[in-house]
Amino acid sequence: MTGILDGIRVLDLGRHLSVPYATLLLADMGAEVIRIDRPGGEDDRRFGPLTPTGDSYAFQARLRNRKGITLDLRTEKGKELFRKLVAASDVVFENFAVEGKKAMGVDWETIKKINPRVILVSVSAFGLDGPEAHRIGFDPIAQAVSGAMSTTGFPDGPPVRSAPAWVDYTTATHAALGAMFALWGREKTGRGQLVDVSMLDVAVALITFMGWVGDAKIQGIDQPREGNASRHAWADSFKAKDGWVFISTVKNSIFHRFLKAIGREDIKDDPRFKTDWDRARNREPLNVIVSQWVAGKTKAEIIATLEKFQIPCAPINTVKDLLTEPQVLFRNMLPEVYREGIGSVPVTGIALKFSETPGSIYSPAPLAGEHNKEIYGGLLGLSDKELEELKKEQVI
Repeated sequence: MTGILDGIRVLDLGRHLSVPYATLLLADMGAEVIRIDRPGGEDDRRFGPLTPTGDSYAFQARLRNRKGITLDLRTEKGKELFRKLVAASDVVFENFAVEGKKAMGVDWETIKKINPRVILVSVSAFGLDGPEAHRIGFDPIAQAVSGAMSTTGFPDGPPVRSAPAWVDYTTATHAALGAMFALWGREKTGRGQLVDVSMLDVAVALITFMGWVGDAKIQGIDQPREGNASRHAWADSFKAKDGWVFISTVKNSIFHRFLKAIGREDIKDDPRFKTDWDRARNREPLNVIVSQWVAGKTKAEIIATLEKFQIPCAPINTVKDLLTEPQVLFRNMLPEVYREGIGSVPVTGIALKFSETPGSIYSPAPLAGEHNKEIYGGLLGLSDKELEELKKEQVI
């Protein structure tokens, strides 16, 4: 398989979500991504219902387009093999705990001595420096510390984490972009560098971009929990005869078209609903009006009516509903790959669409160590006898 990143070799030491998604973005565009597991496989292979091969279906979705090798970085022989791999690679991704990086030889000071041209992308919960750099954490921890969780949920309920791991995935896209920036920089300088990506940094950047930090610091306003509503404009979810829909009417022109669509132009000049800000503050009486209009209709009827007037709206799908969503299917966002022993498995679709150099899906998630012979034998030149010995010693 060739692609826009053909010729770029990536070592993937990542676990769970953030680094695997970052390296997936590069793999889709043609980079050779080598996933490194401990002998026997990492724990993140087995999160969720398992396939007949012993890996989870989630792992199959996340780890396609990779080659898989095993390596124990706690052994001296394992560290020696890793150094050889680093010398032959362009980018290394890892998300180990800060205090464990040096012990395994994946810290920047060690890596840059092996290969001054390599890019090390280090993903962590709190960053590589600072008073809390030693702490470990997952997506909900960053949601909590960043203030995001305090804004999620309904006013009379507790703070709620977002179920989709948005901090993990936005950190992943930052990490992939950081790798590309660093590779472009290497074209100019000939030198690699460390890319330090913190989940907390990314979450705080997004919360600040929302304007909420400015509101808190300058106006003393803490963003409240508002359920599905907004503090700045009118939007909410409504129960139809056969499920739920979401309707959003940011700016006056859309709101006026919406009133025409539901036959309530009589409230167009009501001072409570004059501007986005007014409608947000007076959403309860407006919700009563809209709920009455929605209640007697199906989701399809509501969407069909509102789309005629170009009103942003959507059915609130379940994940099962997504399986038959026409636009999702047309955009090939629910592809499947064949894995021997499992059959066809739904995997992550390619969200980046390029006109000239499109990405592609070309291989299923690898078994632990599936490509040991190809990488250790073909790339590093080890003999079959040496590989067998390393396997007996549980180095690979």
